[in-house]
Amino acid sequence: LLHRTISDQKKAKNLLRSKNEQLQGILDHSPSLIHLKDADGLFVLANKRFIQEFHNAPASVTGMDNHQILPPETARIFDRNDQRVRTTGKPFFEEQQYLVNDRYRTYATTMFPLWDEIGELQGLGGICSDITDERRLRSEAIRSAQLASLGELAAGVAHEINNPING
Repeated sequence: LLHRTISDQKKAKNLLRSKNEQLQGILDHSPSLIHLKDADGLFVLANKRFIQEFHNAPASVTGMDNHQILPPETARIFDRNDQRVRTTGKPFFEEQQYLVNDRYRTYATTMFPLWDEIGELQGLGGICSDITDERRLRSEAIRSAQLASLGELAAGVAHEINNPING
């Protein structure tokens, strides 16, 4: 009986390790920055992209806080995000700018609470998708449309100057 119990525990432990590796594999293939923290705001998990983007981050961020990993300005934004989720108990989505690898990038940021089975706050999660290039392209498209409209207006005015309406 003892041998079977130990064998069952080993199987369960191996299955849990395998599932954790599968989850980390999924997270590591996401282009988004993904992180989970415990209720105290200490990192429990971060995907490879998160660690790569914040070049000062160590290979494992487990047990660290925002200020041990992120540039000071970005750490303060993350602190505010964490506090907002703790205070409201609700997820939120907003565009935010972070200093990443010495340049500002715009992220579509989703922060959310993680609850345990009795409704206590267990942790915080975050998913940040880089939308800098999309925002730049949208601004360029708007600027091009404005310039095209201005060009049409100028052409119309030039035509009227060169060909005045007989009155």
